[in-house]
Amino acid sequence: MIEQGAVGTSVERVTLFEDRAEVLRVARVHVSASALRVRLSGFTPFVDDRSVEVVVRSGPARVLSSHVQRFVH
Repeated sequence: MIEQGAVGTSVERVTLFEDRAEVLRVARVHVSASALRVRLSGFTPFVDDRSVEVVVRSGPARVLSSHVQRFVH
């Protein structure tokens, strides 16, 4: 498996609620035909792990899994 360095994300839409906010972040990643692990950056450490959704918008790529990792610096 090939691992790509951290890919920055940008905010596309923010919806504010009384007790939280929904932030839609996007990243563009060009992939080849091999398996690829992508790390996305730019998230708050307080992200709700269950709310993270990874979607392929175009092309034949597939998302096999996703999970949130937090690193302490």
